[in-house]
Amino acid sequence: MKRIISSIMALMLVLSMVIPVSAAEQAQGVETIVGNIKGRSLTTIENIDLLVEERNQAYLEENYELVDNLTNELHACGMETITLKELNELIGNEQVAATRSGATFETVYSTYSTGGKTYDIMRVYATPTTSSNLYMTGVTAVKNSASAQANAMSFVNITVQAAVGLASNTISAVQTVYGALKSYISALSTTSTIKNISSSYTWNAAETCVFVYVKSSVTGAWMQAAQYSKATATVTVVTPTLNYGTSGAITSAITKTYSGSATPTNYNSTAKAVTEYLGAGLYDQARVNKIVIKGIEGKAVKTINLLNPDIPGMIS
Repeated sequence: MKRIISSIMALMLVLSMVIPVSAAEQAQGVETIVGNIKGRSLTTIENIDLLVEERNQAYLEENYELVDNLTNELHACGMETITLKELNELIGNEQVAATRSGATFETVYSTYSTGGKTYDIMRVYATPTTSSNLYMTGVTAVKNSASAQANAMSFVNITVQAAVGLASNTISAVQTVYGALKSYISALSTTSTIKNISSSYTWNAAETCVFVYVKSSVTGAWMQAAQYSKATATVTVVTPTLNYGTSGAITSAITKTYSGSATPTNYNSTAKAVTEYLGAGLYDQARVNKIVIKGIEGKAVKTINLLNPDIPGMIS
């Protein structure tokens, strides 16, 4: 009898631990990627997003071998390439003007279970090429107007703005002339007077957009429920001229590169998309809007306004 009671108590203890976890999973939803190969059952949307981000950075750095390798990895995770024309036909040509685009479009399908129901999800990733308006680049030269101490003169100030805040941001950077160049110039100190400095800022930015569609259980049509965008950027600063102190000067150009990505809060959330779908709405708050780059003495280098397209057809 005691053994039976002990077994029942043990079973109740196991159930008390399992049920809360199951309830928690049910509350936030469970998503499964369709099309994984080679036993990639643990692939998540977060994993795919990280690979896409790495590929964008490799693209900005012109490391095309790595781009190809990451593309193969993404395809093994269930991602498939699609043309804008094919996409328009699939989603019912959602008032789209353009049928061709310089961007790369890729789909990822999944199922999402929440509240006792399961929804079919289609994600459309739009990533830039050099011929699309998701990619921006340029060069801006800046020189100082007045002398100032090395630890007081701004060298670079990069900030990112998003609609509802950022979940992660490695693009932003703030450095003075001293902070940026001290490792290159042993004689430079915090109090060194910068008399003459000029720098060239080569900047580029890649915007990744994700459009999330939910399949209607009534009509079978794909209904857009969310639009997300994030950014990857690189700023390379070349300083050919620097005079400091009484007679200090550099003899060759110094190059310094800043790069990173910015991801808005709630980026690529399936829960947000399904909630909007059930309310016949569209979630479009998780977007990176702009990247602001300033240079020497805080002078403007470039404000990069991202496209933030509402639909794939806005991308050219």
